[in-house]
Amino acid sequence: MRPCCCALTSSYLAAGASTDYYPSVVVDAELTDSKSQATLYREAYHYGYNNGSKDVVHIKATADCKFKDIEALTANIDKTRTCLTASVDILVKQIVADLKK
Repeated sequence: MRPCCCALTSSYLAAGASTDYYPSVVVDAELTDSKSQATLYREAYHYGYNNGSKDVVHIKATADCKFKDIEALTANIDKTRTCLTASVDILVKQIVADLKK
C-alpha cells in the first residue's frame, strides 16, 4: 500500500463582497494498493470555508482565522499565512485519525 495525497489547494474565500473571508484548504486523500492499484480509501477534506457540500469531511476554521474584508485579510500577512499552514496540520491529523478507524 502507498498513501498518496493527491491534491492540496489553499486560499481565502468569501461567499460575497460583504461577508467574512475564511481560509479554504482542500485535501483529496487517497490510499491505493501498490500491487493492484485498487483504491483502498478516498476522502475529500475541507478546512475553513464551507461551500455547503455534503460529500466532504468539513473542519470549521478557528474564529481568529476569519477576516471581515480583504483589507483585514491583507493587513497581517503573518496571521494570514499561519492560519493556512496550521490548517494543513489539522487536516493531516484528521486524515490519520480516520485511517486508524
